[in-house]
Amino acid sequence: KAAAELRQLRKDLMDHYGYSAAEVDFIPNHRNIDVARDALAFRKQQAEAKKQQDAAARKKSEHDAVERKRLGAKDMKEKLAKARGNFGARAEIIADALERE
Repeated sequence: KAAAELRQLRKDLMDHYGYSAAEVDFIPNHRNIDVARDALAFRKQQAEAKKQQDAAARKKSEHDAVERKRLGAKDMKEKLAKARGNFGARAEIIADALERE
């Protein structure tokens, strides 16, 4: 398990921080490894937080779209009620609603 963790740490240091294989092989002591682990854990945590923020933004956007559609339907019903008896105005209201979709 430790060997696999060190391989992953080595790969991440080279991929994310631009270390060469020779530089990673010559890490002077365990404290430097601890710092690298912390930095990579922070990077992973930030990526997860960004993913959650993006998911929340998508959910809010979807909710807002549903709400706009609901309010649009309510608005159309009110306009149709006001135009009761005036078939030309009602047809125009319906045509406007269809164009918006």
